[in-house]
Amino acid sequence: EACPPGFYSEEGDSACSPCPAGSYSAALRSTNCTACAKGGYCASEGAISAAMAFTQCPAGTYNPDRGSKSSDDCRACPAGKANPVPGSASADVCKPCLPGSFAAEAGKAACDLCPAGKYAGPGAAACANM
Repeated sequence: EACPPGFYSEEGDSACSPCPAGSYSAALRSTNCTACAKGGYCASEGAISAAMAFTQCPAGTYNPDRGSKSSDDCRACPAGKANPVPGSASADVCKPCLPGSFAAEAGKAACDLCPAGKYAGPGAAACANM
């Protein structure tokens, strides 16, 4: 019996199993599941397409790994850096804050401007008195 999309059976095994979270299977008679792409995760089991299952990591984070199954797999950009682009797959997208701006905590989508009378060098996590 052919396994439906979202399921697979190993060669010689007649039982169909749902693709685990972090993967999907779009074809009939699949013998394996395809790992979800970098830059996000696939939380549901038995997914039939990447488009249906894939959730992008939010801005301020990235995920360099394939086959992830939870938002916990999205890694935060460190303090002093920001990333405005959701679905990023590399730490290279975390850019240092420009002089005069800062990112106080990890996982920021954008750097904040220093208040009047304060300054920050490039990649700052805080502003200092002038």
